[in-house]
Amino acid sequence: MPQEFARSGIKVRFPDNWLIEVDETEDGWSATIQSPDTAFLMLNHYPDDYEPMELADMALEAMRESYPDLEAEEIVETLNEKPVIGYDVNFIALDLTNTCWIRSLIGLEGNLLFMSQCTDQELETYGSTLREIVESLTFEDED
Repeated sequence: MPQEFARSGIKVRFPDNWLIEVDETEDGWSATIQSPDTAFLMLNHYPDDYEPMELADMALEAMRESYPDLEAEEIVETLNEKPVIGYDVNFIALDLTNTCWIRSLIGLEGNLLFMSQCTDQELETYGSTLREIVESLTFEDED
């Protein structure tokens, strides 16, 4: 994964044939890392005003507005020895089943929310790549 994105004390690596778009938001910033197809990872940085579970819940509720029949399972895990909370989500859009992983954690300069998503048809092709991108997440003090 030759490309790297670094900001607000975090670094993440992603494949060179994926694109990244960074936007400023009212609450911080957002980076979307897009596959050549429809799979993507969205990384959002927020000030400390938001707790990680609050961010994960807000993301799930936003999805529920568009996909009221979605199924979600609460997840607690670790990522590079840091506690992470969120949801594994399954939903149907345009007659395709989709998988979305919502995760949130405390960062060095604020809290992070990341969402990885792909159709289940892309899961075999991009599912492991999305997980590798998330697992590449490091913090400045880890270098």
